[in-house]
Amino acid sequence: MHDPHDHDDHHEHDHRMHQDGTTWQAMRTYLPRIREFWSNDVNSAVVDLVAPDEGETLLDIGAGMGAATFDAAKRVGRKGSVIAIEPTPFMRRVLGIRKLGNRNRSRVAALNGRAEELPVGTDMVSAAWAVNVLHHVSDLDAAVIELRRVLAPGGRVVLVDEDFDEPDHPRYEEMKARHGQKHGDHEHLMIAIDELGESFTAAGFRDVAARLDRVAGVPVRMLTANLLGPSDA
Repeated sequence: MHDPHDHDDHHEHDHRMHQDGTTWQAMRTYLPRIREFWSNDVNSAVVDLVAPDEGETLLDIGAGMGAATFDAAKRVGRKGSVIAIEPTPFMRRVLGIRKLGNRNRSRVAALNGRAEELPVGTDMVSAAWAVNVLHHVSDLDAAVIELRRVLAPGGRVVLVDEDFDEPDHPRYEEMKARHGQKHGDHEHLMIAIDELGESFTAAGFRDVAARLDRVAGVPVRMLTANLLGPSDA
């Protein structure tokens, strides 16, 4: 499957950040936007869609500074946990510092990893989500297989990427100016999200819905899916 967000320059930049995320370059890149990475409406809305339940083990893929992680940690109760997967060292460091001051820190584990190789046991996770991560994934089919492996029967997944190519996105002009042109062709993105849905269906997920939608008032590319549970057999 091809990448649904074909930004070669953007990917090269992010790969450098992943390899050397403690550099001054990383600080210059991320710190000016720390409020966005710290907490934002899209991440909160995605946690609402996941609907964490007490005692669940949850997986936040590409957790960044924990914008969704700590929101979810409040909802899983003392017996629940959130595994925050983040490949960028600088982001993990900030997440770790943030964890120290959070009252739910015992419920959060911050690990190095990426969607294609999740450092999580098989059938371990009740629900997983990712926000603005799909366009960083180099092998979406591998990521789907990994999600299928780590999710327990009856598990659920929510994947959301903001669609900065849509003119009504609040950051459309900013992103267009940053890259000198639109990020991609909207029709191409629609085909890609359909292919992602087909990949989830082929991997054994049910209730797969891959679509263009809106979350927290902004346009997104979104996928939701579930795994069959014991009572569904």
